[in-house]
Amino acid sequence: MNTKQALLRWTTGLLSAGGALVLAACYGPQRPMQRPMQTRLVVGTVQAEGQPVEGVAVCDSSMPDQCPLTDAGGRFEIRYEDDGRPHQFCTKNAVAGAANQVSSECVEVRPGTSEITISVQKIGQ
Repeated sequence: MNTKQALLRWTTGLLSAGGALVLAACYGPQRPMQRPMQTRLVVGTVQAEGQPVEGVAVCDSSMPDQCPLTDAGGRFEIRYEDDGRPHQFCTKNAVAGAANQVSSECVEVRPGTSEITISVQKIGQ
């Protein structure tokens, strides 16, 4: 076999392999359409016996490391990724052993909800 024939075979093989890759990429398994994630904002109030509670952490159960604290009016804001499923927002004491301890309570937030109230009980007073 001369060099011309070898080069022709090599080029033909390379083009065939490249064509197969292009066909596989274009007509291979289709990925399901994914809707883009939207960031939502939920604002809320934490109350004990109808009064606002300051310094309580409120966490999205799917992101437990991002927990804003309530202000003096018991208000908080939290952003989360709306994946179309309900989310649980739970309270927890921000500082262990602090004078004002409250119970851990959770509220389920459905997509489209923008404001919530979480009622807690004061502990050890």
